[in-house]
Amino acid sequence: MDEYNQVHIVWKDCRVEVDNSDIYYSKYNPTPMSINNTSKDKIKFYPNPANDIIEFSNFNKNSIVEIYSVNGKLVFSQKINCKLDISEIPAGMYFIKILGEEKPITKKLIKL
Repeated sequence: MDEYNQVHIVWKDCRVEVDNSDIYYSKYNPTPMSINNTSKDKIKFYPNPANDIIEFSNFNKNSIVEIYSVNGKLVFSQKINCKLDISEIPAGMYFIKILGEEKPITKKLIKL
């Protein structure tokens, strides 16, 4: 990488079937042409692992949260608020699915 953050790549074609001794050169500029804000705007929940309450941030007010067991059984479904009471769910590993965003989001949850 040079002082302009460009990567210079040099290679030789070494294939046996090609009788060629050409050397190739390419320049790659890894500077992004746009900024993708989706990672900043993605919904988050915490704490994880959780005991009784999960808190959400960056969610759409019309989103619905569904919690599935590892066997795929729906064990909980509710419209998202800032806080979600999961005290009635037994301890274990679950998958949280959030509907109502641009596309459904699925994340792992550990309930203590």
